[in-house]
Amino acid sequence: MPLKKFKKLPAKKKTNFISQKITNILKILTIIDSGERVTTPNLSADLGVAEKTIYRYIKTIQSAGIPLSYDSAKKSYVFSDDFSLKKIPHKPEELSALITLKDIVSKLGIPAEFQILKTIDKILGPSINQDKSRKFPIFIETGRRAESPEMEKKLSIIEQAISKRRMVNLTYKAFGKDNLSNRDVGPYGTLYSDGFWYLIGKCYQKHDIRTFAVDKIRDINLTEKPYGIPPDFTLEKYLEPGFKMVVEKGTQEVVIKFSSRVAEHILRKKWHPTQKEERLLNGDVILRFKVAGTREIKQWANSWMPNCEVLEPLELREQVKEELAQAIKSYK
Repeated sequence: MPLKKFKKLPAKKKTNFISQKITNILKILTIIDSGERVTTPNLSADLGVAEKTIYRYIKTIQSAGIPLSYDSAKKSYVFSDDFSLKKIPHKPEELSALITLKDIVSKLGIPAEFQILKTIDKILGPSINQDKSRKFPIFIETGRRAESPEMEKKLSIIEQAISKRRMVNLTYKAFGKDNLSNRDVGPYGTLYSDGFWYLIGKCYQKHDIRTFAVDKIRDINLTEKPYGIPPDFTLEKYLEPGFKMVVEKGTQEVVIKFSSRVAEHILRKKWHPTQKEERLLNGDVILRFKVAGTREIKQWANSWMPNCEVLEPLELREQVKEELAQAIKSYK
C-alpha cells in the first residue's frame, strides 16, 4: 500500500479541523498496519504537517492504548504485541468510540467515499456499523452545514483531484458579484468552518492561491491537466496570517478593546496565534492581533457589539463607525 496513496490535505489550527486530525491519525494507523516503513519525517511530508504535530499524533495513538512504538532496528514505527487493525473485534468501549467518531465526522457532510469514513467502516464491519445503541451520548456542534444535493458530488470531485493531482474546471459565483467566472484550479486542500466547506487552491487564471466557497461553485469537472502542490505548502501556514479563512496581501495590527462585561468570556480562548492581551484596571481588556486582511476580524468584532471598540487601525475604526451609523438609521 504506497504511502503516496494517502496524501491528502494538511491539518489546520483555528477553525474546525477536528476531522483533519482524525483523518491523519487514521491514515497513520492504516499505513503502519500495511507494513510500510514509517518515520516522523516521511509522515510529516506526506500529511503536510510539522514533525512536532506527528509526535502529538503518535502520543494520542499511544494514550488510546494502541501498542505503537519505534523499532530502531527497522527504523520505523510498528505495532507491538502482535497488534493489527485486521484482528479487531475491539473491546466494547473501543467500538462505541469508533461509532461515535463516525457519527461526528458524518455531520460534517463528508461524502461516504471519503477515505476517513471508508476506513472506519472497514474497521467496524457492517453489523456493528448498524448498531446505533453503542454510540456514546456525546454531541459536538460543528455548525449547521450548507445543504445542497450537489455538495457531496463537489467534495468527491475535489478529493479525486487532490489524489490524482489533476486540475478542476469550475464555474464560480463570487460573493457580491453578479456574473459567473470560469477558471482552472489546482486544489491544495479543503476547509470546513462554521457549517460551510471551502476549497483552497491555485487559480490558474489569477496565478495565485485563492479560497472558494464550495456552495458557490455552480459547476465543477475533473480535468486531465496536471498540477503540483509546493512541497513546503500547508493549509496551516497559509491560513495563519488571516483571522479565519480570508488571507490578503500584507499584515497589519488590529487593536480592539472589550468592556469588563465580556472580558471574562473573551479571554476564555485564544482567537488568533498573534493575540496579545492587556488587562486594564477598570476590568476592560485590550486585544492586539496581526492579521492579513481586516474583513473577517471586523465581522467578529461586530458580533461583540456594543461591548467592544475598534481602536486601530484608523481606517478600520472609521469603517465600523460608518456601518454602525447606517445600522442606527435602520432602527429609527
